[in-house]
Amino acid sequence: MMIAGVVLLLAFAALFCFQAYTLKQHSAHELAVVGEITAHNCAAAVMFKDEDAAAQILSGLKTMPQIVSGRLELVDQQRLAFFGTTRDEAEIRTARLKSGFRIDGDRILLAQPVMLSGKREGTLYLLADLHAMTSQLLRLYGGIFALVFVASLLVTFILSSQFLRFITDPILRLAGTARTIADHNDYSVRANKVCDDEVGVLTDAFNQMLAQIQSQDSALRKAEEKYRLIFEDAIEGIFQTTPDGKYLSANPALARMYGYDSPEELMKSVSDIGRVVYVDPGRRNDFKRLIEIQGFVELFEYEVYRKDRSKIWLCENARAVRDATGAILYYEGTVEDITQRKRVEEVERANKAKSEFLSRVSHELRTPLNAILGFGQLLERQNPTETQRPRIRHILSAGKHLLGLINEVLDISRIESGRMQLSLEPVCAADALTEALDLMRPLAAQRSVQLSTLASFDNSVFVLADRQRFKQVLLNLLANAVKYTPVSGTVSVSHDANGDEKVRIVVHDTGPGIPNEKLERLFTPFERLGAEQSNVEGTGLGLALSQRLMQAMGGSIGVESTVGKGSTFWLELPRTKSPLQKLSLREINGDSRGARSKSANRKILYIEDNLSNLTLIEQMLEERPEIELLTAMQGKLGLDLARQHSPDLILLDVHLPDLDGRQVISELKSSDTTRDIPVVVVSADATARQIDRLVTAGADAYLTKPLDVVNFFQVLDRTTAAHNGKSSSTATRSNRNLTEVRS
Repeated sequence: MMIAGVVLLLAFAALFCFQAYTLKQHSAHELAVVGEITAHNCAAAVMFKDEDAAAQILSGLKTMPQIVSGRLELVDQQRLAFFGTTRDEAEIRTARLKSGFRIDGDRILLAQPVMLSGKREGTLYLLADLHAMTSQLLRLYGGIFALVFVASLLVTFILSSQFLRFITDPILRLAGTARTIADHNDYSVRANKVCDDEVGVLTDAFNQMLAQIQSQDSALRKAEEKYRLIFEDAIEGIFQTTPDGKYLSANPALARMYGYDSPEELMKSVSDIGRVVYVDPGRRNDFKRLIEIQGFVELFEYEVYRKDRSKIWLCENARAVRDATGAILYYEGTVEDITQRKRVEEVERANKAKSEFLSRVSHELRTPLNAILGFGQLLERQNPTETQRPRIRHILSAGKHLLGLINEVLDISRIESGRMQLSLEPVCAADALTEALDLMRPLAAQRSVQLSTLASFDNSVFVLADRQRFKQVLLNLLANAVKYTPVSGTVSVSHDANGDEKVRIVVHDTGPGIPNEKLERLFTPFERLGAEQSNVEGTGLGLALSQRLMQAMGGSIGVESTVGKGSTFWLELPRTKSPLQKLSLREINGDSRGARSKSANRKILYIEDNLSNLTLIEQMLEERPEIELLTAMQGKLGLDLARQHSPDLILLDVHLPDLDGRQVISELKSSDTTRDIPVVVVSADATARQIDRLVTAGADAYLTKPLDVVNFFQVLDRTTAAHNGKSSSTATRSNRNLTEVRS
């Protein structure tokens, strides 16, 4: 309604302005006509300067209401006649108009020249005022506008009352639909379209908007459901906590970690995480300090109490959520129960400590055992009497038994600590079985046990294994079978390739068998299942070591046994292809005495701080009169002797009172006079890491205590012969043969 009124008002205003402009133009034209006629009539009065005539002519203009003033003047601007007010005369004179019009608002000034014979003799000024006419026109149009406006209002009211339902009803229905949706959050509701006009377009747009909102709402609900399920079904604990230690939210996994039936019970029971949950409240302060500094924490481990006051270990990843000012609103993150991992780490630490302990014990036991076996072997080589011979055998047998026990304990320790180095390669199963059987036949013959094979071995079957450790396991199984099989019993061996993946080796004996209740303890270290009461020797470590070796090589070991009938042990190893070309490594078993005959006037320096070990080497070298032995019980003294005498070979112990064996080797290799002298380490430390460390430092060979006398002389002859036959260190190293000798 207001818009219609404004439009109507603007229309009337435009019309009024147009009429006012037209009125001015008409009045100006009319004034020009009157002025031209009057100027013509005043020509005679101007010529004769007749003021009365001029005044009479001008007075005739007073009858025209729009002309308010008139002035007739001569060329020299001398007034001849005038009517009107002083103000009007001043306005005329001020204008200085020569001819034509000047319109100023409602006032029109005309300057009409008075001409006689083509010559200007004076000027007639007429001043018209249209204010009255304009006011009358304004009142007229104002009245018309008022009448039209009132009529428009009346018509508008009548029309709006008639057509209101066609416009407002659809809009009101849209508003009702919107209100229903807002009240029930049901975006599936749609507005009914009743017409195809603008309201219909609005209805279509409204329904389209509802469809988009419904689609987005559905997607949002699905996302909420998805993340709610993730939150509730997650294995890790998920949480939100306040800085003062209250839970804002928690998922079921976190509640289960703490031993609560539900997240609600957890949030209700724990009012201060640091005080109630943390075993060490200081860790909570550490957590808050870290997250304040960097905004997050990763892999933060701490111990907590569960509902039943038992303890578990948790690992947490969290971040701080801050407001616009940077203040922390809450923490959120995940936690994982790492109790089992902590236990494993504790077991690993214990195993490492055990391995280090066993390594140390092995070293300490090997040192005196070196003297026992060494002197025992010397006595055996010196033509003992018949009375002494069995005693010496008992000494050597007991020493070797103890040495075997030490080696097996050390092997188990290496496997458990992951430090055993295996060289996995294709191994012919038939060759390994044949070698193991050949080695075991003397023991079987001694005990009157028959060794047999169920079928000939297939030379095309290869397994992926460490050859030495594979034979060690085979020998252990065969030795056990022979030892526990009664006289005239049978031990049989066979192998079977199960497809292309595994090869199974079976060792069957006709021994007494093992009860089922004892089978589960069969592979336990030091467990002999009562055999320690018999006369069968053993340590209880062979099967435990065999099981660990098989697992380390990617295989397995098992047993089936029937009391009174015997036992069947089996091995399984991955099958592999035969290598296309295989070079046989032949052992150098040259006669030490032949080498001895070619060597003469040799010097050997032995650096050792143990007197019994020095004595043992001295007596062993008594068999070699051509060798001169120099000894030193300190590393620095040994270095001085090496520089002075340039020996053909240096025997070196690792643990010296003043220097480490590696330092001694380093000093020797850095000097021009001693760089080419071969060094053989003689030590009770048989760990692979120690051997690798010293070989890398420059050792030519590594012998472990107790010494095997025959192998000792072989290494001695080989290294000294190589040193005497070569003039450069490069040639010396090319003949180096790393040797580790174990009894």
